[in-house]
Amino acid sequence: MYKKRDHIAYPPRGLNRDDAVRYIGLGAATFDSMVNDGRMPRPKKIDDRLIWDRDALDAAFTALVSDSNPPVARRMPIDRTSRGMEAPFPEHASSSVESKGEGKIVFDKDIETLLRIKEVREMTKLATATIYRKMKDGTFPLPRNLGGNTVRWRMSEVQKWIADLLSERETKTHALNAPEHKDD
Repeated sequence: MYKKRDHIAYPPRGLNRDDAVRYIGLGAATFDSMVNDGRMPRPKKIDDRLIWDRDALDAAFTALVSDSNPPVARRMPIDRTSRGMEAPFPEHASSSVESKGEGKIVFDKDIETLLRIKEVREMTKLATATIYRKMKDGTFPLPRNLGGNTVRWRMSEVQKWIADLLSERETKTHALNAPEHKDD
């Protein structure tokens, strides 16, 4: 039977252990230790295979504490009115946080959101080539390298770029529409 081939390259959503280790950029023993202590997500069991969710790995990697970035996650009781967002791997939350024994990890509302190129294109309405050309010219925010071929833009920087662009356009429009003063 002939199968029609899809020519669009899709990054895998699910990664086996070796691919997950390479994706995060750590050694296997360190990765396993981080999974055991909750800093990296646990795998999903699909049939007889253990598969790591790439998006959960991204979120866990972003939440890691290093010398250059302060901690962004804290343990909180389950609260439907919380301004934070749930972590993608709540099974690592403390079980003694609430009287029912349930808890979850909640990220601070001021956590930096990282955007993929598709999301940057949607926000700016620019083509990928235009974004990269503007980056080369120094007129667009540069992405952060997360390892390998993975880059993400800080949402706050893209939003500031858009706000600055709109402000610049507004200033130019206001200057064009201002009445001219003639000295007699």
